[in-house]
Amino acid sequence: MLFGLCLWSSIAVYAEEADNPAVRLFDTGTPSAKPLTEEAVAKRAGWKLVPEDDLTHQFTGDAVLLNDKLAVVLRTAGRMAEVYSSTEKGAKLRASVGHVGARSSVQDPYEPPKIIENTGGAVVLEAAIKLPAAPTLRFRLTTGERILEIRPGGGAYSVVVQSKSRHVVVPDFFGDDMVFPGEPPSPVDLPVENFFLGLLGEGDALLMCAWKSDRQAVSLHTVFLAGLGKSETRSVGRITCEGDKPIWLAFLEGPALWHIRAAGTRDNWGPAFPGRWRCSRIREGGFADSWDLEKGPTAEQQASKSMGPILIYPFDRTHETPLTAFCLVDLMRNTMGLGPCQYILEKEKLTSEETPPTPDLVMAWVERQFERKTAAKAAGEIKARFQRMVEQVRLPQARLEQYGAFARTVRGLCADKVAAKALLPTAERIEETLKAYAKAGATPERAGHLATAVVGLIGKEGALAECQRLGEQVRAIGTAQSAALSRCRMATRWLRAQARIIAREPGCADLARQIQARSEEILWKP
Repeated sequence: MLFGLCLWSSIAVYAEEADNPAVRLFDTGTPSAKPLTEEAVAKRAGWKLVPEDDLTHQFTGDAVLLNDKLAVVLRTAGRMAEVYSSTEKGAKLRASVGHVGARSSVQDPYEPPKIIENTGGAVVLEAAIKLPAAPTLRFRLTTGERILEIRPGGGAYSVVVQSKSRHVVVPDFFGDDMVFPGEPPSPVDLPVENFFLGLLGEGDALLMCAWKSDRQAVSLHTVFLAGLGKSETRSVGRITCEGDKPIWLAFLEGPALWHIRAAGTRDNWGPAFPGRWRCSRIREGGFADSWDLEKGPTAEQQASKSMGPILIYPFDRTHETPLTAFCLVDLMRNTMGLGPCQYILEKEKLTSEETPPTPDLVMAWVERQFERKTAAKAAGEIKARFQRMVEQVRLPQARLEQYGAFARTVRGLCADKVAAKALLPTAERIEETLKAYAKAGATPERAGHLATAVVGLIGKEGALAECQRLGEQVRAIGTAQSAALSRCRMATRWLRAQARIIAREPGCADLARQIQARSEEILWKP
């Protein structure tokens, strides 16, 4: 009976610790020559807890910072920090993080870590790199978060994230994603600005890498590993550092979190929770056709001859999404502090307001006035908001024309270069996007006419339904503009990445520099 009570007590203590969201710092006591087993991370046998506020502890084994979601292990004999994520079946090694210098393709070894912060709210470890300039990486974990912050220092060159990603996705909130094999046959420069997704496990995990500076480049390649009990490959994302600006690794865990459906087939898979789920039909060359799962593909997408597999993952939440479930947009807000609409407007430098007067936001406010029967009282404010909205709609017009001029320039530069002709389909994609946008008629003039029609409903009986009908047309203008801007921006980012690739071809270095410079000029315009 006594044995049973002791066993139950041990289980209860372990369960309590496993659910403890506070961050703790441990010393394993014995250095490990290999990554810790997932069982060792779960049991923590022989580990010593480093007391809070102790910043002088000298590690005799490996350092581990953990909360109830993540465990980060910095091994004395390791070149990477291993990140374990908690799942229903226990801890899973999901990623490894290291540093690579400017002229190296091998992860640089760490010095023993130094404790910078050690409280129940946050733990920060600093690992110096064994290089002449002694660059550093700081690893920060906070209470109850599935987000690891990595802050470079001392001239760190690039952070590498190694994982078993099935695919790597560069999401485009209003346009089409780009999707690449997680283990590409040859290195590829990703058309990223601030984040990308890695699809992990068997549909039960997602990894988002994010950073704030759009000047950081990311390359993806495959590495072959041996000596881990079996030989296997890993995908490696190499993110260049921009001063001491942070890089975040955010993890999502759960069954049916993503799915790949073969072309032309149906299966029994269903989303794990209510929300906006993204479908991306993978095409050749990295591009995809993307749509909301609930709405289905557009007529144009249905008519596409592409028969690639369809990737499905959680994009954004709805009112029905449980608070315990998380999506891509949640990770974006938790790391960069921005939502999709504000993100694209800030990237295009088309707003200086914290809450821009977009068609969706303005119509949501106006519809509330009609619903509450306060439209007559708020008539002046309604007109003022519509006026600001029309001016906001006017701004992307000139911007889209700049993209068109850029695409024509690229076509002219590549016309007589055989190696550069691979760039032509991307330039043509910009032109096709602009043609489709012009056909949609999403003009400031139409936005103004619709706004006038809504104002004309003030004081009329039963005006709410008509206001909502007109509101959908107003929102469609904003959606069309956002989609056109996103597609043009993604294509321009891909041209910049492709230019880095063709620079290696004989006689293309000067052309590559021109295209890259023009791409950056339009992407980073003041």
